[in-house]
Amino acid sequence: MPGPLFGRRPLPPQHNPAGGLPWGDLYPSAGGARGIAQPDYRPQRSIAIAAAPFLVSGANPSRRSLSVVCDGATTLYIGEGAQPAPSSLAVALGQGQTYVTAEPATFRGDVWALGAAAIGSARVAEST
Repeated sequence: MPGPLFGRRPLPPQHNPAGGLPWGDLYPSAGGARGIAQPDYRPQRSIAIAAAPFLVSGANPSRRSLSVVCDGATTLYIGEGAQPAPSSLAVALGQGQTYVTAEPATFRGDVWALGAAAIGSARVAEST
C-alpha cells in the first residue's frame, strides 16, 4: 500500500525559495527588489615609490575598497587625509605587505604614501 504522500506534489514557493522575507518587506523605503550591489573593480595600477609624500589615491565618495601592495625593497608608509607630515603616517608596509581599507569602514578621503627610499613600486587597486 502506498504511503500518505504518494502522488502529492509540493506547493510552489510563495516568496523567496531560499526563505526569509521579500526585500520590499525588509526595506520598504528602498523601493523594489535591488539585490546586492556588486563592486566595480578598477584596473590595478602601479605607482613608483618616492622618498617624498605622494598621493596614492584621491578622495572618492563612492569608494568601497582600496588596497595598496608594497612591491619595493623598502618600507612604505601610508597615511589617510590631507597630505601628512612624515611623522604622522600611520601604517608601515614591508616588501610584499598589503594595506586594505574596505566596507563598512572604508576611508573615502585622500590616501598618501612615503617610501623610506625611492626603490620599487606599489600596486593600487580600488573598487567603487
